[in-house]
Amino acid sequence: MRKKIGELLVQAGVVTDEQVKQALASGRRGQGRKLGEVLVSMGLCTGRDIAKALAAQHELPFVELPEYIPHAVSSLVSMDFQTEHRVLLFASEQDGRSEKIHVAVEDPGNLMLVDELRFQLRKPLKVFVAASDDLEQALARGRGEPLDIVEAEPMDMDEDDSPDILPSPPAPPAAARAPTPPRPPAPPPLDWDLPPPPPNESGADGAEVLEDILGSTPRPK
Repeated sequence: MRKKIGELLVQAGVVTDEQVKQALASGRRGQGRKLGEVLVSMGLCTGRDIAKALAAQHELPFVELPEYIPHAVSSLVSMDFQTEHRVLLFASEQDGRSEKIHVAVEDPGNLMLVDELRFQLRKPLKVFVAASDDLEQALARGRGEPLDIVEAEPMDMDEDDSPDILPSPPAPPAAARAPTPPRPPAPPPLDWDLPPPPPNESGADGAEVLEDILGSTPRPK
């Protein structure tokens, strides 16, 4: 005979007998809610604790789903079907000549669902139990939906932990600032930068021009 979830949680040290009794007597148990859901809503345990207890109850392995799931495996059954029935195909292994598919379920007691998967896949299955929130995130990744990003909280720093940054010295007053020196005048142009002299309009030859430049010298008679 299988043990009850409350008993398994008590044996695992997750909750006490008194807490289980409080959950059973709580009005939150209404509307067909299971004991595990009530315990989680009361903050007495986590969904991971419930999934481990369910795995032990049905003698199945517990699994934490990987972030990467091969598309060749997850696409064997439509994501709509997997989302609706809270199951996920996440891995495969070679079992002799056949391929065994690993499937994570939220409710291992739903045997009809497992039989339906076997019928659709025509392959042997290895069933695992996954936590509800872990399964939900994996299904969202399989549908290509963006996950909620938790914003990082600003780090609280004490005065002693703050970095030692010295303040910049104050700028001197305008009267104390040194005047800007004037720019030096531009140098005169060099000889080779000057334009060539205009041609001699009188038609004098080169000797006469040279004589005009160097000065007149007596010519031999």
